[in-house]
Amino acid sequence: MPKKPVYATYDELTAAKEELQAQISSLIAGKASKDENQAASVHLEPQLRELEKRVIDNANTASEASQRVASDAKSHTDHAAQVTLNEAKDIIQKLNLERNKSEAELGAKIAHVDSSLRNSFADELT
Repeated sequence: MPKKPVYATYDELTAAKEELQAQISSLIAGKASKDENQAASVHLEPQLRELEKRVIDNANTASEASQRVASDAKSHTDHAAQVTLNEAKDIIQKLNLERNKSEAELGAKIAHVDSSLRNSFADELT
């Protein structure tokens, strides 16, 4: 069976024609936008790569600086601890010398008192 032809009015054909032209125009505009976007992308891509390289370099520099600061801080702390330890050892040595001297003086005084008491008891007993 042959298909029956579809009859359309002039207004319907004009409306269909305008709708198709609008669709064609929007596709052309979309293609232009796509081309513009691709051109901008091609233009911006090297700048983005350079920016990415700078960010990575800055991150590496910051990491190195952080490690250097940590190392310097550790060295400073170790040095300060060693200085404090040496000072403490000197103070302990001086205190030990003073204690030994005091012990010797006290021992001599005790020996003198002991001797005096023995002599006093001996004198009393005789």
